[in-house]
Amino acid sequence: MKLHFFYFGILVLLGLAFAQIPITSCVDLQDSGDYVLTQDLSGSPIPSTSAGGTACIRISTSDVTLDCANHELLFDSNTRATAVLIEHPTNSPMQNIIVKNCRFTGYQDGLFAPTSISNSQFLRLNSTRNSGYGLYFWAISRSVIANNSAMHNADTGLYVALSSNNNQILNNTVAFNDHHGLALLGNGNTVSGTISHDNLGSGIFIIAPSSGNTITSNVAYRNYGEGLAFELGGESTNTVLLNLDYGNRDPNSAGSSGSDSSGSSGTSSLSNALSQMQKSASPSCCGSLVFLTFTLIGVVLYKKSN
Repeated sequence: MKLHFFYFGILVLLGLAFAQIPITSCVDLQDSGDYVLTQDLSGSPIPSTSAGGTACIRISTSDVTLDCANHELLFDSNTRATAVLIEHPTNSPMQNIIVKNCRFTGYQDGLFAPTSISNSQFLRLNSTRNSGYGLYFWAISRSVIANNSAMHNADTGLYVALSSNNNQILNNTVAFNDHHGLALLGNGNTVSGTISHDNLGSGIFIIAPSSGNTITSNVAYRNYGEGLAFELGGESTNTVLLNLDYGNRDPNSAGSSGSDSSGSSGTSSLSNALSQMQKSASPSCCGSLVFLTFTLIGVVLYKKSN
């Protein structure tokens, strides 16, 4: 019997150790742990120490998981407020941060990370109608930014800036933003599965001197700038293949150049060249699907013939 109680006590302690810590109000997360929102939150009472402004939730230490459980952080102000702010008090690098299943509305920035971050994950975040950026990372590396949505923001939807290297930026939707859909400055990143449309800037904008990035299997259409744009001719230092780029307002779109299906540099990329022929197309549900199907068929035939 004593042995049973001993094992039961161990199980209870393990359960407490791995239990999620509930969040019921705006908070500064100064201790490592696994946190979960239990309700929607509003406001921005937590001050920033390095970036200025305030936040609803501030993550100020490494090894933190924040699961919003699909709850919304809502604000209605043009002040310098952020829904989730990730910054170390002394601006030291941070790691092992996970933020997932959140909705951000009405802040200046939905998520802002001015601190260097590595080995982290940002998953299933929906950031909309903010007066600045949807999701903004200053210097993130070896991390995953995936399955997020940034729409109707007054600046770029998803901005991965400064020295942001070796990240997986996958399956994000960026649309109806007042600047670029997605902007990237860094090296060795993979940008794939992006759907970028109806942005006032470029659909996907690669900032110089970014190099060694793989830009593949993205769709950019009906943007007022270029669909896929490289600053200062950067397409020659990045791998670009199998992107669908059509119906954008700027005629200088990068859809007609990049890499072919074998990865070599040049202007022979079949999928990108085919998409260039579709610049004036009016995307619709079925029309886009049909064109994408024929593009993929063309890629297969092209690869077989070579």
